[in-house]
Amino acid sequence: LQPGFDPPAPPDPVWDLPAPDVPVAIPGRIGVLLPLSGRQQALGEAVRDGFIAALLADPAARGASVEFFDDAGGAAPAYAAARAAGAGVIVGPLLKDGVEALATLAGDLPVLALNFLGDDRAGPPGFYQ
Repeated sequence: LQPGFDPPAPPDPVWDLPAPDVPVAIPGRIGVLLPLSGRQQALGEAVRDGFIAALLADPAARGASVEFFDDAGGAAPAYAAARAAGAGVIVGPLLKDGVEALATLAGDLPVLALNFLGDDRAGPPGFYQ
């Protein structure tokens, strides 16, 4: 560097930029698949409580109907129960084995998995991880 050289200030990090004000449509019925019994019950309950807190904090989301389904007995039966209850979107499962199982079942309902498929695999259409 030469004497008297004043380098320009670095740009603000991306995470300091304000989030865009984009309206998000909240589906009417949300089925959440979590381990609410068994060995992973505490983990599932913590995620459930955080999900409820986030919904209550967002006035736009207060009209959503959320139902929680215990997937400790398997993701497939919990997914079937959520579908039968009229869920318009599925959130979960949380555990990797449940995500693997649900990736083969997901079809017309959008799914936001709370974990990833192994080996950087992409899920079927409408399956987000």
